[in-house]
Amino acid sequence: MKLITKHVLATAVALGFAVAPTMAQIDTTFNANDVLLGFRAASGNGTSTTIMVNLGAASTFRDATSSMVNFVDIGSILSTAYDSNWYDRTNLWSGFVSATNGQNDDNTGGTAIASQTTDYNSTIYVSTRRTATGTVGTANSTRPGNSIALNAQDMGGLINTLGLTFDANDTAGVYNGSSSVTNLWNTSMTGSNGADIGGNYNVEAVFTVGNRGTFGPAGTVEQMWDFYRVAQFPNTDADAGKGLYQGTFTLNSSGQVSFITTAVPEPSTYALMALGAGVVFFAIRRRNKQTA
Repeated sequence: MKLITKHVLATAVALGFAVAPTMAQIDTTFNANDVLLGFRAASGNGTSTTIMVNLGAASTFRDATSSMVNFVDIGSILSTAYDSNWYDRTNLWSGFVSATNGQNDDNTGGTAIASQTTDYNSTIYVSTRRTATGTVGTANSTRPGNSIALNAQDMGGLINTLGLTFDANDTAGVYNGSSSVTNLWNTSMTGSNGADIGGNYNVEAVFTVGNRGTFGPAGTVEQMWDFYRVAQFPNTDADAGKGLYQGTFTLNSSGQVSFITTAVPEPSTYALMALGAGVVFFAIRRRNKQTA
């Protein structure tokens, strides 16, 4: 039994390294279309501090084929700025945004957003608070945007300005400083009611006392945000100006960020698991023959 357990554990470790996806991390160099994670305290301790973290290119999350678990750890930063129990504060807000550059791009090709592999000038990415745990890999929030009333170009301009200010003030991909700087997260978000980015997109979610539940491979989390891609296409396109779900960001009480796309292992994972099982089987069989 000990021999079998030893082989199983060794194979599991080997498989763990084999199937781990390319992980995102804090990006030390900001570029247009990078995803910014921002925090602000609407009241209480930390109201004079804004935290923003650069998670890198939006395409990393748009094109993700597997989940990225605990790829960034900002627990110490949050504890210093907002107390060690930051995750139970009912006045701490956070969200995710990205914009290509906020310039006009009519995208008159008439191709549905879902089939586009390029982010045009007016493309933005915004988070929306997940209403409930729901089904992993499926949105559980209000889909942002519509084909007429909201223009992704206008919102992109605001997000782009936010990004430029971050770029001018961050250190190694993180801004952890005064909230008095104009056009940072706290001044781009309007009030504490979640009506953010010009009052049109509800980007933020507030933390609550207790956790939000268990969410797929991310485990127990404190908050969940669905992440959407929004582009302004012709109104004849059914998806024009509407958000298309990309996956779900989560944050746990240790300050670890995850991006969850699916709870089901990829086919390649199953193949490697089968290969590993075969290795274990033949190793045990060979050892038994030698013993005999």
